[in-house]
Amino acid sequence: MMFDFHTHANYADGKNSATEMIEAAIAKGLNVYGFAEHHPRHPDFRYRDDLPGEVRGLATWPDYIAEIDSLKKKYEGRIEILKGSEFDWLSLDYIDEWKKWRAETDWDYVIGSVHFLGKWGFDYLGDWEVGRQNFQSIEEIYAVYYRSITEMVESASDLFEIVGHFDLIKKFVKDVPPNATELALSALDVIAQTDLVMEINSAGWQKDCAEQYPSVDILRAAHERKIPITLNSDSHSTDRIAENFETSKELAKSVGYDEVVVFHQGGKRELIKI
Repeated sequence: MMFDFHTHANYADGKNSATEMIEAAIAKGLNVYGFAEHHPRHPDFRYRDDLPGEVRGLATWPDYIAEIDSLKKKYEGRIEILKGSEFDWLSLDYIDEWKKWRAETDWDYVIGSVHFLGKWGFDYLGDWEVGRQNFQSIEEIYAVYYRSITEMVESASDLFEIVGHFDLIKKFVKDVPPNATELALSALDVIAQTDLVMEINSAGWQKDCAEQYPSVDILRAAHERKIPITLNSDSHSTDRIAENFETSKELAKSVGYDEVVVFHQGGKRELIKI
């Protein structure tokens, strides 16, 4: 079985239409395909290249929900389409927004991710270079990031299903600190107490960090804690759908996993052997 649950169409920052993404998924042999469009963030949290007054994806948000509902019916029998979203954890101050977002439609799943530390959108290169100057070291940035992951899990584990790109903080880091795995362990311990799923996200292979999210050592630590996993691409275009799917499976097996989670419509989960 092939699947991909972390994908983006052209509602906010993707390149291709939802229909183009689905047709590409079918051509690649996927059985289950999920959209996880970025939920429009609070307007106080912005990247440097956001247009003045713009809330990225807000104008197309009702269209996204309606179109995916329609496409689920259109492609029934050819491929199972799932309606998901990627929520940005901003801080505990904004948890009521998450509750509102979760209730706005019948999501099949939600990905919870951290892209901002305070008002710093660290996963855009221009923002990274400016914002990192406010920290004493890369280790300090990692520590703050994993505290945010921990807060998200402890406060909102009932509002999402998948922890997105667990060690995204390394995206532009070429010299990863030697204690990077150690800094992540407390967040893993908290995840292990929930029924959340972590993803192997293959997008990192195309970034400066040149490896998947999470690292092999973190993935091994997740397995030791019996944290379930799934396999995702974080594709924003048709050519990246299910990218390195087989490589991700082999990576999972190398640290001891023999099964992964597949999501289905209605929030159902299935464990399949790899």
